[in-house]
Amino acid sequence: MVLHIISNFNLEDKKEILNLQPEGHTSWFNFAHFINNHLSNIKKLPKECITPVNSEEFNAKALRPNYSLLNTQKIEDAYGISFNSWEEYAIEEIKNLDRLN
Repeated sequence: MVLHIISNFNLEDKKEILNLQPEGHTSWFNFAHFINNHLSNIKKLPKECITPVNSEEFNAKALRPNYSLLNTQKIEDAYGISFNSWEEYAIEEIKNLDRLN
């Protein structure tokens, strides 16, 4: 996705951080369920194998906010682009994986 979007842009003159992410939001838990539910040729995990983990249990070295989203308005305005939903990009990648197996 990233390569496809930025391959047509001249980024040499950009000296700022631009956030790049698809539309929508989800948790890692729901993302894992989404991927598992859309697998076809690859063996799915039993649903009970995917369990939510709260921040305290995860024990990450970096402190993270409880809830945060990236704002993509700068890159959308700078290049006149919009993003598809994360679900669309995920399904596209799942299909690519299915073709490999």
